[in-house]
Amino acid sequence: MDQKGGPGRRLVLILGSAVFALVTAGVCNNAWAKSDRDRVIVDMAARNVAVPGNPRRVVTLGSAPVINSFVFAMGKGGTIINGLPAAKQFNRSDCCRFQTIFAPQLDTQPSLEGGDWSLKSETLLLLRPEVVLTATRKHISLLEKLGIPAVYIALDARGERNREVMTFLGKVYDREYESNRYIEYFDSVMHRVRDRTRGIPEKEKPRVLYCNFKVMTQSSLTADWWIEAAGGISLGKEGPLKEGMRSFSAEHVLAWNPDVWIVSVPDEVDMVYRDSRFKNVAAVKNKKVFSVPVGSIRWSHPTSEQPLGVLWAAKLFYPERFKDLNIKAEMEYFYLTFFRYRLSGKEIKEMLTGRKQ
Repeated sequence: MDQKGGPGRRLVLILGSAVFALVTAGVCNNAWAKSDRDRVIVDMAARNVAVPGNPRRVVTLGSAPVINSFVFAMGKGGTIINGLPAAKQFNRSDCCRFQTIFAPQLDTQPSLEGGDWSLKSETLLLLRPEVVLTATRKHISLLEKLGIPAVYIALDARGERNREVMTFLGKVYDREYESNRYIEYFDSVMHRVRDRTRGIPEKEKPRVLYCNFKVMTQSSLTADWWIEAAGGISLGKEGPLKEGMRSFSAEHVLAWNPDVWIVSVPDEVDMVYRDSRFKNVAAVKNKKVFSVPVGSIRWSHPTSEQPLGVLWAAKLFYPERFKDLNIKAEMEYFYLTFFRYRLSGKEIKEMLTGRKQ
């Protein structure tokens, strides 16, 4: 057995120092310096960033599950080298279980965002990404100091932002054919829905409420967009807005009297029906309480799957106008074409119901 300070101990110290030196040298000497493969692109914050053509080692930070959904839609899920966030409030089995089905490596790769959403810089350095995709501006300055190429992706509640994000990722991955094909599909879905809902008087449109029933909040303002894009009226817009979230009371719901009530998780459907306060609400009386589908993320949130969310909602609101719409066939086409993943019938059912089969 080696004594303290013996040869074995010295060897460990030497090896440890060597590893540390290699990592720090990569930063100090800019191991991510521009190479022959690099191109300069302008990110969504108007910054010039040198990135390699068709990057193979990509990290996603700040709204990582949302960014992942767009990377999946580029057919590039296999390039993501970090895991999902580790924050306690992030329930991957609830909203993002399919992320590790579309990109299995996410289940074993290290998380780079801790329980308080802080960035694990040392782990990030060891992963040695070619580029970082982030929707959080505060990450940019830190990543610049570390010498890691980082591009900013601007997300917001408008579904039309999908077109801009995919156009940008087409430049990042040098795959503009894939991004253009997605945009063509997005536009065709919006055109189909607009054609069939055009001219419907406001008073005949369904009044729709989307919320997390347990806490009576609408955590995603994107819900306003897809409800209205599908031809409905979003009642959540009338709720008070605070820190990017709308909250409301039982009294609000009773006053609004929604025709359709969509909740964030399937268990909440039964909770709504069992709550005697809402027994006279139109959506409850007419059995029109539903849970939002969940793919790489809930379709009610910013995601590349928004076209599917609009189609699903449109058929929910206007079953006669969309009686020929086969949402399962649309899902099969979408995920195979863009995510390059062939869904099984069981997986389609899981997505639509939000429940593991």
